[in-house]
Amino acid sequence: PTRARMLGVIAGSVCLSASIFGILASAGYYTFGDAVCSDLLLSYPETPLLSLARLALTYVVLLSYPVVSYPVPYCCDSLLHLLSHGACGVGSS
Repeated sequence: PTRARMLGVIAGSVCLSASIFGILASAGYYTFGDAVCSDLLLSYPETPLLSLARLALTYVVLLSYPVVSYPVPYCCDSLLHLLSHGACGVGSS
């Protein structure tokens, strides 16, 4: 994959996610107006479909956390290495 293709996929993913969030936010506001709760799922009546939506949201949060947090130790290690050896690879002493 080329850099341009990777950037295109990233941009497309972000745009798709933003569009989905925008559509859902608009649907919630259109349905309830100013009476909408900050958590859109709390505004709807308790139904099996809503329970399925809550379950799906739970899985999204649980399964995306490891993906997001995986690079954290490597970033911290790189930062500590950079701070201990200086920005140009020369010791800071």
